[in-house]
Amino acid sequence: MIILLSNRNQIASHKFGNKLDPNLELRLASVTDYNMEKIPYFTFEEEFSDETRFEFSPTINIHQGDIGDILENLTLNTPQNELNKPWVFFIHGFNQSMDKNLAKCALLEKTHGVNVFAFAWPSRPSVPTDKMSIISSIYSYFKSPSSLLPYKAAISEFIEWKAKVYDEAMTNAHHSLNSLDQSLKFAQNHFFNNIENPVKVTLLVHSLGNYLIENFFKSDKYSISKDSFENVILHQADAHYHSHTDWVNEKSIQCAKNHIIVTHNRKDPVLLASEIEKIAFNDETSDNSSRRLGRGDGTIASTDDKVKYIDFTKSPMVGFDHNFFNLSSIDNSGINSIMSRFLRSHPFDSNYLMDYKSDDQKNFRYIQPSIIEENEYF
Repeated sequence: MIILLSNRNQIASHKFGNKLDPNLELRLASVTDYNMEKIPYFTFEEEFSDETRFEFSPTINIHQGDIGDILENLTLNTPQNELNKPWVFFIHGFNQSMDKNLAKCALLEKTHGVNVFAFAWPSRPSVPTDKMSIISSIYSYFKSPSSLLPYKAAISEFIEWKAKVYDEAMTNAHHSLNSLDQSLKFAQNHFFNNIENPVKVTLLVHSLGNYLIENFFKSDKYSISKDSFENVILHQADAHYHSHTDWVNEKSIQCAKNHIIVTHNRKDPVLLASEIEKIAFNDETSDNSSRRLGRGDGTIASTDDKVKYIDFTKSPMVGFDHNFFNLSSIDNSGINSIMSRFLRSHPFDSNYLMDYKSDDQKNFRYIQPSIIEENEYF
């Protein structure tokens, strides 16, 4: 089951746009049908497809009408055993159309056997037509920086575009804080708590969604109740690495009953592009002041034992992936089994990691390579 709450503009009774709703209204809908065969796993080449694949129930303003009637219509014809599966509350990242976001939700549902409650904020102001070739070239940076030279002008243009739309997306994130607060409270108080049998819920925050949740936790206006989630997963966070312990702190940690899981992939080109943009347009230096949390190297970490850092950089098949919570189960049964445990609300347990080694910092784990050579990257 996939349910979404969104503060995007409405362009039809069953459709959302990419802009912030002018009245900051929050609308609820459920996905009534989709064709899984048309939804690719998120390999790089397929990620930017935007074909419509989903059918929605009519959207409902949550502040209009009776909450009981809304929830009854939402779960109509849904078997109780489906409602009792583990739930993931999902906050997506930058540059997500509604279809792209829902494709990720559908893959979460299929790959990990969970229901998804998504907060869909307007993170996609615009997309350049040549984005694919430009970002593709950034991949080559990791093997040979000189290979970027032929793309210098295009990359410069792309980074300039990204700086502009990132500013717009981050402005939308600030405007979405109250909507996120309402969504979390609605999901917890009116939905999860009213399912016949208690359900377990994990919070998954991806990429630039972490900028949204960072500002949520930093604000005195908002909070999440203690133990609202079994786990909180900060997946490939597009947030500052050097200052993340300012908000991964007591206020945010207490909302997780089990653990906060922070993922790292130092080969993540999406986060590298963010770092380049920060250096080029925000007067940040190239040291840890621009480094993204999802490309962390273990030098900065919370000392709270509930916070666990896992470095997937040398994991087999993760490679340059930015979305490895949804990798193909055929190629990545090991990675998927790790992510499934967290997403299905199991506590962190090193025994369920693949080959790993621990840092001197007790909260940091490296997944060991089993295919690539130890020193092939970094």
